Amino acid sequence: MENQTEIKWYQKPVGVIILLIFFFPVGLYLMWKNELWTKQTRWIVTGVLALMVIANAGNDKKSSSNSGVESIEGTKTCLVGFDWVYPSSSNPTGAWKFSSDGTFNSSTTMFGGMSTWGNWQVISPGKVKISYTRSSEGIIPDDQILTMSSCSSLKVGSTVYSKD
Repeated sequence: MENQTEIKWYQKPVGVIILLIFFFPVGLYLMWKNELWTKQTRWIVTGVLALMVIANAGNDKKSSSNSGVESIEGTKTCLVGFDWVYPSSSNPTGAWKFSSDGTFNSSTTMFGGMSTWGNWQVISPGKVKISYTRSSEGIIPDDQILTMSSCSSLKVGSTVYSKD
């Protein structure tokens, strides 16, 4: 009988492609070691993989430093447990506080002062629905949607509150 060397699955083009997709360092090594394709093709594949790694690393850095409100959970994390003040923490005329149990309270010193209480829920990334249940004036305001463009900015109507 002839001595035939059987090619292993990871030495065949299909096996290398699978490894390039799911476990690229090994696939890349095997692609170069087994010389399955021309040198130009191997360099192109290597370059594309390198660009993908660099782009992914850039996305990781961007997502860790971004505003945080791109998801419902991120919006909740940015919102809860902080004092939201207007115009500044040194001299606030309005403030909001959101609790993790889905309740809030707000107060303002403008127009003689007023406080409100109610419930909140994040309805989409950066969007918070407010349902008032009580006010110091006895008048319950209509529900409204607050907007967060970043983890440090809360827009109530046309007024922008900042995190204290």
